[in-house]
Parts: sequence; structure tokens; C-alpha cells
Amino acid sequence: MRGLALSNDGQWLAASCNDGFVLILDTIDFNELITLNAHVDGAYGLAFHPTKQVLITGGRDGHMRAWRMHGQWAQVLDVPAHQGSIYSIAFSPDGRYLATASRDKTAKVWDAQSLEPLARLDRAAGGHTHSVNALLWLPDGSLVTAGDDKRIVQWQVP
Repeated sequence: MRGLALSNDGQWLAASCNDGFVLILDTIDFNELITLNAHVDGAYGLAFHPTKQVLITGGRDGHMRAWRMHGQWAQVLDVPAHQGSIYSIAFSPDGRYLATASRDKTAKVWDAQSLEPLARLDRAAGGHTHSVNALLWLPDGSLVTAGDDKRIVQWQVP
């Protein structure tokens, strides 16, 4: 398993798996309720949307996908977001932004409502020289990224 995310109401636990599947489990007995065939060759980053009934996933295929959290959890969006694997996904504390971290040495910031790209955080902007593996939003709204270049970078999101 590569990642875990808890739904806002605490009802579901999503687990991303190296085989490309995302498992949706109940949080009482951890029974598997739904299996999503989410990403070819590996599902990694995932996060529940803070205001919508949607799970966002990212994988080795570089795609960001949105899944409706009711019924059979249908895929509602597929965005070719990165040139490499998406390792981490995180929403800002105020729910306005979504960030993705990738093996392609970039992090990206997206509008959380429309999932339109807003910023590319790369080496030219003072970012990482190797894979970006982790994301953390700070309470002040800044974004922190960490990568294989052994660097931690703090970004001010416009």
C-alpha cells in the first residue's frame, strides 16, 4: 500500500495500492466495500475533497482522477496532470487549493473546485532537482514540498 486517506465524515478509508487499485474500506471493521481500478501500474497519492463528495487519486500513469463517493464510485474526471508518477495529493487548509507532487520533479497547484491548474512549482521557480515526494500545507496557506534531492522547499501560493 502507498497511501491512506480518511473521508471527511470518517465513514470511509481509502487505500492506494501498488497494483493500481484503490480500496474503499469502512472505518468500523475495515471491510472492503469498493475496489477501484484506478491507475495502470500503481496508485499512490489520494485525498478526499474537503467540500465535495469526491475522492481524488494519482498514480504512476501521471493522471489525476476524481471519483464520485456514492453507489459504485464512478470516475467523473481524468486529468493528465504530470509527466511522471503522482506521489502525493493534499488540499489546502481553507479548501481552495489542491497540490500534487510528482516524480517529474514538479509540484503543481490546482483550483480545488474546478481542478484547473494554477501554478507549476519546478526547478526554474526554485524547486526540486529530483522527484517531489511529499506535500504539506501550513496553516498560513503556504505549501511545503520535500523531494529526493534532500531538500524541503516552502512556497507562497498566489
